[in-house]
Amino acid sequence: MLTTPQKLAVLLIAMAIAFSVAWQVQAWRYAGKLAS
Repeated sequence: MLTTPQKLAVLLIAMAIAFSVAWQVQAWRYAGKLAS
């Protein structure tokens, strides 16, 4: 079992990954609008 600090670390990492993916998607959409 994971300890509480480990759970928090995993949660933070997952949030950071989700945030970066969402940011990249927004950047690609914006680039697509500029290109079209």
